[in-house]
Amino acid sequence: MIVPSAPRGVEGRVAGEGGGVYARMVMPAGVGIDGVWVYAGRRVDGFVFRGTDGNNYGFKGSGDPEPYYLDFDEGEYITAVSGIHGDQWDSVRIRTNVQEYGPFGGNGGSQPFQLLVPRGNKLIGMHGFVGKVVDRAGLVWAAE
Repeated sequence: MIVPSAPRGVEGRVAGEGGGVYARMVMPAGVGIDGVWVYAGRRVDGFVFRGTDGNNYGFKGSGDPEPYYLDFDEGEYITAVSGIHGDQWDSVRIRTNVQEYGPFGGNGGSQPFQLLVPRGNKLIGMHGFVGKVVDRAGLVWAAE
């Protein structure tokens, strides 16, 4: 499920090499991220963010492994996403201002990547290419 939204925020570089269909998910204005479900089996299938408005916003392919849920504490926010990719995202770690979660996914791929949210900004979404799994993706952020 990919939820489109208004084109706001700055798109960071994309990590990965695969194809897929272009997708962009941005949280609605004024909605923060309370937590995230990371869908990952042998590969990273996607992410569903729980908004502070109680709704879910997804950036994911059609694969549907059992998700891992990361419940953020008050004031906790995502600062970086890193992992390993080949043609798809093979594994991923999520770093917040409090701790690092993961790795989630398999152990294929050979190219490490790290995507950072610039200081003074907040993660508001993701963009990239998805098929069954996440092929290539980047972060979308906006000034705090």
